[in-house]
Amino acid sequence: MSGLAQRWVATREGFKPREVEEPIDYYWHRPLAGLLVQALERTSIQPNQVTFASAGAGVLSGVALGLAAWVHPWWALAGGILLLLSIVLDCADGQLARLRGTSSPLGRTLDGCMDAVAPLFVFHGMAFLLVARGWGWGWVWAIGLPTAASLIWHASVYDVSKNIWLHATHPEFSLGGSTLLTPQDMEQWKREFDEKGERFNSLLMSVWSSWTKPQLKALEPWLEPSHCPGSDDEREIYRQHFARPMQVLTWLGFGTHLFLMTLGALIATVDPRGIWVTWALMLVPMNAMCLWVVATRGRRERAFVAGLEELRSQRQPETER
Repeated sequence: MSGLAQRWVATREGFKPREVEEPIDYYWHRPLAGLLVQALERTSIQPNQVTFASAGAGVLSGVALGLAAWVHPWWALAGGILLLLSIVLDCADGQLARLRGTSSPLGRTLDGCMDAVAPLFVFHGMAFLLVARGWGWGWVWAIGLPTAASLIWHASVYDVSKNIWLHATHPEFSLGGSTLLTPQDMEQWKREFDEKGERFNSLLMSVWSSWTKPQLKALEPWLEPSHCPGSDDEREIYRQHFARPMQVLTWLGFGTHLFLMTLGALIATVDPRGIWVTWALMLVPMNAMCLWVVATRGRRERAFVAGLEELRSQRQPETER
């Protein structure tokens, strides 16, 4: 047991900085993925292959939930286990790439595109299960669609804030290319893939660029000198203004939503109302938390820029003022 505990702690080598990690990922999903990465490190298996395996497990999870609707409720248990496997594999691909030093923009883009597969299939599987247990399609879609939209909103706000935090406080950390991407970066990579004749990769980059366009626009101001901390004391000012919303957002990321969906699937083995509970959590408290972060973001950003300007003006020699 002590050996397993040591290996469990050692998995943190491939994690992102603690401030941006979701608690459920940091203490559960990523350690499980880290144990898998330890087994994969010396093999020929590539991170992108792990990414595709994660998407495949997500598809099978949704199919299993559909079978729970029409065949036997115990298929929901298989759906929950497969969804957990999908999450672990999704965490493992990035850890494996960082451990090998092979993080790349293509891997980052592929991972982002495949992230949409699991919730897409699982939401449909849950919807079929609820309808088969007596709830009407009207109620299921009326609540399920806003829940799915909430997941996308929460995860997008979290991802943007996470990348800005890493850019502002951990400039040495790499997610595969620059932490903050621009539409120009995406276009440049697309041109490079076109020149190499790599049509699939070029298409992937186009899809990802269109999907993340609102996020990329939100990131652009932070590439400007007025928003970019360049020293430890400037980074501390950023932390003072954004530490609390970042803490809140670590409860709104993709991993937390998928964990709730895993619990919903497992509970649905004996009672499908577990799905309604997980959807309600996403719709009410998690939406309230995300709304608070978004509503206060502009004020925090203005206060940060003002503090940064004041600090920089104090550093200037008297003759330059």
